[in-house]
Amino acid sequence: MAPEHLLWGLLFLKHYSVETLHATVPGVSVDTFRKWAWIFVYQISYLEEEVIVWSNRYKGDTHEDCMVSVDGVDCRINGPSPYHEELSRQWYSYKFKGAGVRYEIAVSIKAGHIVWINGPYPCGSYPDTRIFKLGIMHYLDPGERVEADAGYKSLDPQYVKARTRFSQQLDPVQVKKSKLQYVQGMKL
Repeated sequence: MAPEHLLWGLLFLKHYSVETLHATVPGVSVDTFRKWAWIFVYQISYLEEEVIVWSNRYKGDTHEDCMVSVDGVDCRINGPSPYHEELSRQWYSYKFKGAGVRYEIAVSIKAGHIVWINGPYPCGSYPDTRIFKLGIMHYLDPGERVEADAGYKSLDPQYVKARTRFSQQLDPVQVKKSKLQYVQGMKL
């Protein structure tokens, strides 16, 4: 194993593409690239239990009720083939208008550590709220909540402190005035 083989594995994880394209970057055969990339992908995956530790959310804890921020992350995949409307719908991600899988990721607010990964789930069948109810909600301490975006606002506030959308917090007249002032400032 050589250090560049780790980079091949990271390239494979970062860029969702065909192996022939991946192999051209380091200038090796597809078989050579596949062999070494997958060795490192597996090695990286074995680190999950050592690196992603739920109890790390307590590092730097100041006894707030929200110790983690949680959100769904969509990852592109090749769509089902041949095309079938019902099957394709369950994989559809509105974030990039194509097939994808969704992971639930939680990050410690104080320390910045990734402390939770749950997935993959088909994007179209599993909104963030459903994944939350299936997973992390059952691991929270009594009285503990998570910080989340507006997509989680329908959940019980006992578990989630959901943000409202920024535009909903401002007076529409003030937003219009701010935009006008910004445009006028650009013309000066």
